[in-house]
Order: sequence, then structure tokens, then C-alpha cells
Amino acid sequence: MNGHTRMMARRGVGMPIRAVVGALVASLLILATVGVLDTFERARYQQENRLQAVLYASVLRAKLEGALNKRLRLVYGMSAFARSQMNRLDEGFEPFAEAMTNTGIDGIRSLQLAPQGIVSHVYPLANNQQVKGHDLRADPTRRDAVNRTIAQRLFVVAGPVALVQGGTGLIARLPIFLSSTPGGPEDRFWGFATIVLDLEPLLREGGLLPASAEYDVALRGADGLGEGGANFFGDAALFQHEPVLLDVSLPTGNWQLAVMPREGWPAAGAASAAIWMIGVLLALATGLLMYVLLASPERLRREVTRALQTAREREEQFRRVAESATDAIVSADEDGRIIFWNRAAERAFGYREADILGSPIERLIPPQHRTQHARCLVCRGGGEGYESCGRLITTYGRHQDGREFPIEFTNAHWASHGAMFSTSIIRDISERRKAEHEQLLLAERYHQAQRMEAVATLAAGAAHEFNNILNSLLARAEAAAYEVEPDHPVQKHLSEVLDGGWRAAAIVRDLLAFSQPPEDSDEPAHVETTARAVVDRLRASAPTGVALEARITEAPCVVRANPQQIEQVVDGLCRNAVDAMGESGTLTVSVETLADAADEGSYGGAESPTEPTDEALRSVEVGHVPSGRAVRLVVQDTGCGIPAENLPRIFEPFFTTKRVGDGKGLGLSAVHGIVQRYGGAIRVRSRPAWGTRVEIFFPCEDAPPPAIAEPARRRA
Repeated sequence: MNGHTRMMARRGVGMPIRAVVGALVASLLILATVGVLDTFERARYQQENRLQAVLYASVLRAKLEGALNKRLRLVYGMSAFARSQMNRLDEGFEPFAEAMTNTGIDGIRSLQLAPQGIVSHVYPLANNQQVKGHDLRADPTRRDAVNRTIAQRLFVVAGPVALVQGGTGLIARLPIFLSSTPGGPEDRFWGFATIVLDLEPLLREGGLLPASAEYDVALRGADGLGEGGANFFGDAALFQHEPVLLDVSLPTGNWQLAVMPREGWPAAGAASAAIWMIGVLLALATGLLMYVLLASPERLRREVTRALQTAREREEQFRRVAESATDAIVSADEDGRIIFWNRAAERAFGYREADILGSPIERLIPPQHRTQHARCLVCRGGGEGYESCGRLITTYGRHQDGREFPIEFTNAHWASHGAMFSTSIIRDISERRKAEHEQLLLAERYHQAQRMEAVATLAAGAAHEFNNILNSLLARAEAAAYEVEPDHPVQKHLSEVLDGGWRAAAIVRDLLAFSQPPEDSDEPAHVETTARAVVDRLRASAPTGVALEARITEAPCVVRANPQQIEQVVDGLCRNAVDAMGESGTLTVSVETLADAADEGSYGGAESPTEPTDEALRSVEVGHVPSGRAVRLVVQDTGCGIPAENLPRIFEPFFTTKRVGDGKGLGLSAVHGIVQRYGGAIRVRSRPAWGTRVEIFFPCEDAPPPAIAEPARRRA
């Protein structure tokens, strides 16, 4: 009995101890799990808040840069106006400025031109009278900034500053330099093109006004000084509380945009408290059950599984937000190894997530740019690259296929479990660069059209005057030749006078073809028939080493034009091509009908021989490609090509690279005048040693034309 009693006593004492130990162990395990989940939740919540602030700041920056650039483009327009209308500023400035201010852009206080730094033209003059005559270089408050702008040739956005006409605003000044000699470098300061803006409409269009209910926003960097500039919007103290910082790009310098939640950066969300509440309750319940039942492993596994599933769902929510972003989002650890990769990054760089995770982030930067920019993609607290966090950086990215493309990115850094991580938002700016390039091309075409219009006006006047004189001289010379005996010594001199007069008349005729339409009426003309006749004629006169290829299709439409002038265009282009090739080469002439010429690529049509793709291949375009049906004439040679410096001048009258006596320099000028007259367009692409390709576009009619006789042979 005594032994049995002692065994029962040991069991009675042992069971409560095991239950307490089991309950404590189970409770501690659950609490440890909750601690891990809470740590993960806090890190995720902080990262999510930071990312949302970065996304909001990126939208504000894009809107603000767009609103600012839309206004600054007006300054480039005034600069182009001043260069092209230098002698007509007094009569042309006000209509030009009025047209620019009627574009629906808010907040324009005035547009100004200041030759030699003295404001001479102001629009509107109302409420801006004090500005006219203001000498910027003599103003002590503006002298240093103005002289620095001239010396460094900077396009500066100053302000907000106090204005001479009262109030405050932004002043954007673009110095204008002219060439001292024709074709030389632009080394002579002419003056300023200036726009004065109100700040409030700019901020409103940029999304900073009215103020957001969720975020505090501030701007600093007055006068484009960035981080070192004064605060001019929002609370300056915001920059002291670790906000998201993005640079707003200016033509020179930048502003700095700060964004932060109105209530500050939260340490933890509501989910953290809920996790701890659930964890503590679960630990108490599990401990009680373990004490009562000694074991409840299945229920514990279910609770832990549910908690882990919740964490996975939250992680999946974050991933869905990141995957829906249009910009690439890439995260890396402090060693620069990629740990997160969204779909936009896959589209931009071509790498699949499974192939790129764990790779060094330097893989995304071309080798020649890695030393300068790759370190900026990794934020190390207080170390290398830390200063670039939150700033906009522009460089080049490297696609999986090896091609390079322009990008801009910003960084945000965050810590988890004592380790530093960085998240980069990367944007492919190829389309934006392409749009900027197209704007430059449009401006160049506009200036070319203005120059050609001025030259055409001068040529028309000169041609008419010379024509009247030549008619009188030729009539008198012919009369004298008729009255003098054929064997008289004077006949030789009269013959030379008549020969020179007719050559001069041919030059006048080409000038008239360049500057104004002929007196006879237009009629339906078949471009393909004319091109075929010209090619057949050239086969008999071209050097034996020059091969002629005709790729001419029957066109179902005709061009409403003078057939002789169409022949002049084809013949002039073909003869120029033959001259450029010398004794050997290939001349290709093609004619085709386009359903919609505006949809065609810049250089379609007949295939070009081994077309180079480097920057040495230059092009020039005159006129606008007609929309709708059009006939395209292509004349392509494998000759010496046109040097890049001569290409913009090939349509100018009397411009020629041939030796003296070999050419008048009016062939392409006449072609230009004829094509422009009939609403067509010209595209020229050339490079030395590769050849020249000329495309002519004529709008055509759908109606079937009447029969057209073969074009007359070219007159001597």
C-alpha cells in the first residue's frame, strides 16, 4: 500500500507541472510568432507608406514639370522670333506675343525682349509700364545674376522675386547669342527673351493647390538652387522630418519637392495592434487548453496557419499594388542584390523575375555608366550613395538584348531586421526624348521655311527686273544680227551676246520656277510616264559605268500640275544624281502611289543599298507630307553624297559645290519651288561615300486623267 500511494502521489504532482510547462511553452511559441509577424507587418507598413508618398510625389513632380515646361516653351518661341525677325521687332512683337498669350496658359504676367539687357518690348503693356526701359545690368538687385546668366549662357528661372511692376513672381530669362559672321559660332550677346509668371496658377496646375488632406507638401530651391535655395511653398520645417524628396528639373538647376503624410510617418498600423491582441489572446487560450487538456497541437497549428496566411495575403496585396505601377520598381539589399522586381521592370529591361532576382543591380546599367551611376541605385545608411536617395537621377539603362535606353530614377531606403534596403522607381524616358527631338525638328523646319520664303521673295523681284532688261537686250541684239551681213566681224560678237543672253534667260526662268507659279494653267500629269521618259532619255547620255534602275508602277491617279515642270523636277534630280556618281554607280528611280502618305515611314519606298544607321547619316525635310492619296517619286544614287554642313543649304538659289562654270546652283531651288507650289514635300537623306536619296511627295486626284502625251524633250 505504501508503495502504491507514493506512485499515485508522484503522478498527481507530475501532471500539473507538465501542464504548466506545456502551457508556458505553447504560449511563448505563439508570442514569438506574433513578434515575428508584427516585425514583418511594421516593416511592410512603413515601406508601403513610404512608397505611397513617393508615388504621390512623383505625380506632383510630373504635373509641376509639365506646367512649367509648357510656359517655358514660350521663351524659346520668343527667342526664335527675335532671331528671325531681328529687323521687324517693333511691328511684329506685339502680334506675336498676343498670339502666344492666347494659348490658354494661365499666370503669364508679361512677355519681354531686352536687347543688351534693356527691356524694350513688353506685352501686355498694361500694368507693366514700369518694366519698359528697365536696365537689368544696371539694377543692383539683378546685376550679378544677369551677368552670370550671360557669361555661362544659362536659361535661368529666377524667383519667386519682387517684381519691378509690383508683386512677386517667377522670371525665366533665356540669353540670345548671334553669330558675328555668317555661319560662324554664336558668340555675340544680343539680349534676353523673358517671361514673367505668377506662382499660384503654376502651383495650382501642378497639383500643389489646393492642399492635400493626406499629405504636407513644401517646395524649396528658389532661383533653381535646389537644396540650397530658399523655401517658397509650404512649411520649411517639413524638410527636417525625413520627407520624400524629389527634384523638379529646371532648364538650369532645380527645385526640391518634399512630401510627407500630414500626421507624420506612422511607426505601425492598426494591423500591428490587432496582431498583438490576437496573439496574446491566442497565447492565453492555448495555455489554458494546454493546462486543461495537456495538448492541443492541432488547434495551435490551425491558428498559426491562419496568422501566416494573413501575412501572406498582406504581402500579396503589396505585390499587386507594385505590379500595377507603370514605372519599374526594383528593390535591392545593401549588397546591391535585387530582391524585388515588378512587371513594369520586366517590360523595361526584358529580364524575367526568376532570371534577375539575386543578380547585382549594376547589371541594369551600361558598363560605361556604372562607375558614375550604379552606386546610386543602392542606399547605404550614411555611406556611399546615401546622398542620392530621393533625388531624380538621369542616366541610361541596359536592356537584356544589349540595347541602351534613357532612364530616370529616384530612390527610397528602409531598414528591416537591422539591414538596409533600397527601392528604386525607374522610368523609361525614351518616348519623352523622342518627343523633344521631334520638337527640335519642327523648329528647324519652321526656320528653314522662313528662310526659303524670304529668298523666294527676293528671287521673284530680281527675276522680273532681269527679265525685262534681258528681253530688251536680246531683242536689240537679234535685230542688229539680222541687219548686219553674215560674214561681218561684228556677227561673232553679236552671237556671243545672244548666247550669254539666252543663258541668263535660262537662269531667270529657273529663278521664276523657284519663286512663283507659271502663267499657264495646270493640267493632269502622269508622274510615272514622265519618270519613265526621263530614264529612257538618260540611258543614252549617261556614262557607260552608270547603271539605271527604274521601279515604276502604273499610278491610278494623276497630279494636277504643269507637266513640263514635273519633267523639270524628275530631270533635274536625275541629272544631279548622275553628276554626283561620275563615271560609275547606280541610279534608282521609283514611282508609287500611297493610300495615305501621312502613315508612311520617314524613308519608305525603294530599298536603299546598305543603309547606315550611325549619326553621320543626316536628313533634311521641306514642306509637309500630304495626307490622303499621294504619288511618291524616289531618286537614289550611290554617288559622293552631301556633307552634313551643306545639307541645310541645298535648296538655296545659287548655292553649289561644283566648280565655277559647271553649275548655276538653281536646279534644286527650282525643284523646291515647283514641289512647294503643288502642295508637295521633299525629303533628302545623304552621307558622304554612301550616296543621296531624294523623296518627292505630290497629292494626287482619284479621277482618271485624260491621255497625256509624252513630255517634250528638255530644251537646251
